[in-house]
Amino acid sequence: MTTCSLGRNTILRITWILVLFLLFPVYLEAQYFGKNKVRYQDFDFRIRETEHFDIYYYDDTEASVELIAKLAERWYDRLSDVMDHELGARQPLIIYATHTHFRQTNTTMGHIGEGTGGFTEALKNRVVLPMTGNLADFDHVLGHELIHAFQFDMTGRRGDPEGTRIPGATRLPLWLVEGMAEYLSLGPDSSLTSMWMRDAVQRDDLPALRRLNHPRFNPYRYGHALMAYIGGRWGDDAVTEFMRTAVRSGNLNQATQNMFDLSAEEFSEQWHEALRSRYRPLIEASAPADTHGRQLRPGRDDRGRRSANVAPALSPDGQRLVYLSERQGVAMELFMMDVESGEVIRRFSEFALDPHFESLQFVSSAGSWSPDNRHFVFAAVLQGVPALTILDTETGRVVDRIRFPELGEVYNPAWSPDGRHIAFSGQDRGFTDLYLYDTEQENHERLTEDRYSALQPAWSPDSGTIAYVTDRFSSDPDLLFAGVHQIALLNLESQAIREIPQVPGSKQINPQWSADGANLYYLSDSRGTSNLYRVDLASGATEALSNVHTGISGFTGLSPALSVAGPDDTIAFSAFDAGGFGLFVTDPGSLPESSVLSELTVATEDRLLPPLERTDQKVAEFLAEPARGLIADPVRRERDYRARPTPDFISQVHIGAAAGAGGTAAGGGATVYWTDMLGDHHLLTQLELHYQEGELVRNTAASVTYENRSQRFNWGVNVSQIPFISAGFRQTLGEVDGESAVIQQALRYWEVNRNVTGSIFYPLSQATRLETSLGYRYIGFDGEQRTRAFSASTGRLLAQSREELTVAPSLDLFRAGVAHVFDTALFGATSPMLGQRSRLQLTAVGGDLRFTEALADYRAYWMPFEDYGLSLAGRAMHLGRYGGDAESPRQRPLFIGSPSMVRGYDQGFSLAEEPVLASMQGSRMAVANLEARYPLTGSRGLVGGDFTWPADLALFYDTGTAWNSGTSFLGADRSLVSSYGLSLRTNLAGMVFQFSYVRPLDTVDRDWRFQFTIQPGF
Repeated sequence: MTTCSLGRNTILRITWILVLFLLFPVYLEAQYFGKNKVRYQDFDFRIRETEHFDIYYYDDTEASVELIAKLAERWYDRLSDVMDHELGARQPLIIYATHTHFRQTNTTMGHIGEGTGGFTEALKNRVVLPMTGNLADFDHVLGHELIHAFQFDMTGRRGDPEGTRIPGATRLPLWLVEGMAEYLSLGPDSSLTSMWMRDAVQRDDLPALRRLNHPRFNPYRYGHALMAYIGGRWGDDAVTEFMRTAVRSGNLNQATQNMFDLSAEEFSEQWHEALRSRYRPLIEASAPADTHGRQLRPGRDDRGRRSANVAPALSPDGQRLVYLSERQGVAMELFMMDVESGEVIRRFSEFALDPHFESLQFVSSAGSWSPDNRHFVFAAVLQGVPALTILDTETGRVVDRIRFPELGEVYNPAWSPDGRHIAFSGQDRGFTDLYLYDTEQENHERLTEDRYSALQPAWSPDSGTIAYVTDRFSSDPDLLFAGVHQIALLNLESQAIREIPQVPGSKQINPQWSADGANLYYLSDSRGTSNLYRVDLASGATEALSNVHTGISGFTGLSPALSVAGPDDTIAFSAFDAGGFGLFVTDPGSLPESSVLSELTVATEDRLLPPLERTDQKVAEFLAEPARGLIADPVRRERDYRARPTPDFISQVHIGAAAGAGGTAAGGGATVYWTDMLGDHHLLTQLELHYQEGELVRNTAASVTYENRSQRFNWGVNVSQIPFISAGFRQTLGEVDGESAVIQQALRYWEVNRNVTGSIFYPLSQATRLETSLGYRYIGFDGEQRTRAFSASTGRLLAQSREELTVAPSLDLFRAGVAHVFDTALFGATSPMLGQRSRLQLTAVGGDLRFTEALADYRAYWMPFEDYGLSLAGRAMHLGRYGGDAESPRQRPLFIGSPSMVRGYDQGFSLAEEPVLASMQGSRMAVANLEARYPLTGSRGLVGGDFTWPADLALFYDTGTAWNSGTSFLGADRSLVSSYGLSLRTNLAGMVFQFSYVRPLDTVDRDWRFQFTIQPGF
């Protein structure tokens, strides 16, 4: 009797190889698609040391290092006290001069959004942030991020010899971590957070503690309000202790019970009652935004969908309005509407999809019209360079791009009424000043030069004076105290700067001139909420013109939100409205009855978060004492930066051993991921050992990957050995030396891949790059047969032998490739929604096999019905091998029957069962796909609202074929195979799960079938 069992199985655990792609997107075989993080500048970093910090800086930030050192040490003094903790190691602090430079950082692999002001990452606990151009904002962001550094240090270990343990704070809800950082850096006085809370109370939409993680509740604002409540009721020390308790318990319900002797439900209700008691009287004493003007765009429509409509800019005649609006939650775009009808006239060129544009500065900037109502200028970043972009509003075309390579960023351009100049704010070496661009001479000059903010310029009707926002009147440079922003007037002829009548202690921003030049409109939070004011420049009489529930505001407290134009002073403003930002238009005569402020006093208590009667004022007290912790000369020494990679991550080291009838085996391995402090050098080392019956080398998997990102040219090298092992077993009855025996044969086969690959990629822009690669690959095929004979009667070992098997000749392959990659795609939750992607690639293969591989892959995405969220996606792809060995039996044919190609054909059919397989494999292939995608959940979805679980539906049609050089696709020797069906995709923790119900049209049975895969839509 003979029994035989030969199943292909992998002995080595090779799943660790996926870490290479999950942790380390090195461009060795090149990332297939993806936008580029372009290193436009070379940053020559140096380090200055203080008592507690290593401050990383370069030439553009050198002038600010002393200031940053003082601010950092002052924050350390404050935080070590209020958080009752000393950092366990020196704190790295990496500073960039501008947000444009900051977006080029290699300290994070991901792309940095326009609204990201800084970050603290947990692996090296490094704080990375840009200069913001004004002291108050930078000091706040610095304090906020240092609080995260304290949180990570308090809840994790640094310098652990066994690797980096992820801090416990990273497992806490975002609202707790961010809310704590906001409260300890700002205190309870915040008109911005109060604005959000008034809106929530007015709509009766206050979340319980268990629902605060829902994405529709801004973690910064709601978390800030909740932490202010804890600090005010139980004392500021309780804020830090609440974090510690939450980490220890791992359960917020338990944390509230342990800390406050309240269940989570009781805690939530008492917090809600404090908010209602605080804000209902203020709401009753104010009015909704739509009572102050005609609504042009809502913050939330009748289907419950939130939107952001900000940065309004009226044409000089007051008839048209340009504004920024959120497009399907994936991009901000520039629109123009008719003020009278409220109809959108034009959406300007799709800047979010334009490879030249990297930023529209939508958080901090608004644009301006030319005096002839024909052109519109706005600030942008074009391929790493700040620029003013001028549009023809009649055609929608860009007519000029004025670049300022010597500046870091530009904001808020303002066209002079005489048409000659454009004033704007420019950031240089960390500070903002006013600049003037001459449209005739095509040059620019600097109007101010100091360390005070200079923002939001606005021209007087006679083009002789510029009103702008500055903190020069309330700041104390000696104490590094950043005062509130107020309005100044700059006379261009005399260069004299004077302040307008101010409300002490409150901000005044966004100045706009009246048509006659006698008055100035602006926004102020002097009564606790950002509202519209007007000042008579001759008499100084100030009027409050609006009293909106939530406030007239943009994304931040300094975002532009007001525009005044036209002969009758038409007023356009954005207001926080039902969780979004709506646009409104009015005129002074249509506003509620104004109140003249006889005394310029500020109602600071209206900005305070509840409770008003606070148990402890530790945070508020240190924020009010700028001299506390301030060191005159904090820098101790300076040194050059040298890249020294250190482990960021060490996987759990595993070791194991086994023994049995088949012999003994032992194995183990680990993965270590290394980077330097600036993230310019990345190293991934992986080792998996498996020893069995004297065999080690062929069983060992190892990989070393290095990537250098220090220049615009990125390059990398990978050296690896990956074995794929299969085994079988055969048992027969026979005879050995005349004795009946049981003969056992153990079969083992190795396919050992040894690879050396080098790659270079050069990004031409954020959307386009060139890639080249060169590599050598050895593929060895080995086998062995171990034979043992046992006595059939006694079981005694009679004989044993080991024999090497000839499997196949080894392969030596050399590969050289070049590719052009283009990607402007904007993603939804599970798939791209807008834009284009393409990849053109040629790879030459030489050595034991000689052929050329050609790839052309083009994909496009449209949204023909944006209001309904419907998008269309199309793909056309060809992959083919050409040349002498293109169809060698030593390599597998291409096969289109996979979930990423033509769905529904991936079952294990044989050619006899499914003749159509002949049209699905070959040396060349072509595939086309079409999908109609619709969000099932989310703000545009069928379920509606802000459902937490993102899911999309897709109706699809797939078609394709494969052929060899001896057959013809277009000549119809090979037929197309097709399928159609419905897919459900959902995003869970960043992984897209796809469930498809598909009908293949060319199988024998043509039955509907289910298919599951983990991948986003194409």
